[in-house]
Amino acid sequence: MRLGVRTFLCSVVPLSVMLLLAFWSIERVVTSTVQGVLRSTLREGQLTLASVSSRIEDQNRRYLRTIGENATLKAGLQLLAEQHSGADARVTLEDQLRELCGTADLDMLLVSTPDGVSIAGVFRNSEGVQSLELTNVRPPLNGFFVHGDEIYQMTSVPVNQGDESLAVLSVGQKLRFADLRIPVVLTRGNELIRSSVPGLDKEELQRALSRCGAKAECDLKLAGSTFLSFANRNTRFPDEYGMRTLVNLDAAQRPVQTTIRRVFVGTTGLAIAIAILVTMLTSGSVVKPIARVVQRLHQSEQTGKLQEFDPDFSTVREIRELIEGFNRAAVAVRESEESLHRAYIEFVGALANALDARDTYTAGHSSRVSALSCLIGRELEMGPKEMNDLRIGAWLHDIGKIGVPDRVLQKPGRLDPEEFDQIRQHPQIGRRILEGVEGFAPFLDSVELHHENWDGSGYPHGLAGKQVPLAARIIHVADAYDAMTSDRPYRRGMAHDVATDILQQNSGTQFDPEIAKAFVAVTQSQDGSRRDLAQLLTAINNFGEQVTPTPVQVESRIS
Repeated sequence: MRLGVRTFLCSVVPLSVMLLLAFWSIERVVTSTVQGVLRSTLREGQLTLASVSSRIEDQNRRYLRTIGENATLKAGLQLLAEQHSGADARVTLEDQLRELCGTADLDMLLVSTPDGVSIAGVFRNSEGVQSLELTNVRPPLNGFFVHGDEIYQMTSVPVNQGDESLAVLSVGQKLRFADLRIPVVLTRGNELIRSSVPGLDKEELQRALSRCGAKAECDLKLAGSTFLSFANRNTRFPDEYGMRTLVNLDAAQRPVQTTIRRVFVGTTGLAIAIAILVTMLTSGSVVKPIARVVQRLHQSEQTGKLQEFDPDFSTVREIRELIEGFNRAAVAVRESEESLHRAYIEFVGALANALDARDTYTAGHSSRVSALSCLIGRELEMGPKEMNDLRIGAWLHDIGKIGVPDRVLQKPGRLDPEEFDQIRQHPQIGRRILEGVEGFAPFLDSVELHHENWDGSGYPHGLAGKQVPLAARIIHVADAYDAMTSDRPYRRGMAHDVATDILQQNSGTQFDPEIAKAFVAVTQSQDGSRRDLAQLLTAINNFGEQVTPTPVQVESRIS
């Protein structure tokens, strides 16, 4: 995983989790607080409802006592008592009740015996004040009375004549659920009589209420919402009746939750946006320098050389310390390379010296071929690296002769075919000697292929034309020239002009024509005349002093 992604995740994800936990905690606290406030409010509402209900009952009783003192009503009651259920007396009493009900705008007025038997009653409906059918009806003196589709809350007072109780007068007030500000349900025993809770199935509501039992407070699950239910314990209702108040907690909490969530979403979005911006800026100050370090390492891998960084590479302290450590490592590696280069050069010199020590007649041959090859390479405008490879390759070109027996290498006469075959093996012997050292890899082709001819007649592989590397073709010309102009046990060295003419004659067959042409240019003086052998040797020696091997001129690779 990339550092930028890791930094982003490590910064934003914990923040998001923390915000979610904070929101969850805040929502739980707010929800609990809201529920507590609702419960407290409902309790106060219940107390207020009970108080109002009691005041209404007290007012009804005072009003009923006033009515009970009505002389006409008392006379009607006495007449009915004397006639013992006389029809005329009952009609007269109902007329009196109807008049009182219409005058006082009452919902129901009922007269019953002291032992609770209904005598006469009237009620108000859309058609006016009607007589109440009392057959098999025993309305309660207090509490609720269901008549048709209406529910009445009853309040009763006795009607006395002196010490004699004539009857009980009851007034009924319609219970209008639609006018109630909070949802309520009315039950009788386990039966649900009426409910003002909208959108709830009656059977589901009754099952839920049955689980509350006698609890004053309970929570109900109805239609996927949580309701809080309170029993009205402060009204003077008979035991078989019960009234419970219900409130939808979820609906009451929803506006608060919606507000909290909106605030949370806005706050969280802003916090995460800020966190992302800060993370990008922070991670960028770390990731970008590290990415540049990685890029520089890739370049070092391709070039094989460690490059140092600018000390002001980054303002981050840890990155600066990393860069300083990297620079120290680069210096150490470079010093190790230079030490290794020096060892390579010393080794090359030791090999060349060992070869020269075997044959006094060819002493200095490797150095002269190296310098002459560099003169030709300069004429051909070769680059610095190619010139360095050419110089060392030419210096080592005959290193394989270490593996040729002295009797063959130092034989004063001409070589027989077997001995010549041994001499021909020195390029491959040289390659095998050097290829075990990685630093000598650029010079292997020069050592192995410097006897290949332009027309393919050379050895050891019979390569032709540009199949042979340029350095090997240059060394071939320089080697041939020095061999012809040097004294050997079996002959004296040729004159410079003779050797030069032989090279030109074999141009296009044994030698690369372009290199032979470059050689001719090298052998000419500045005025265009030919140099003699002494002048050329002086130029070679002077050039050789300028190209003495230095540690930085031999390439190595960083593994």
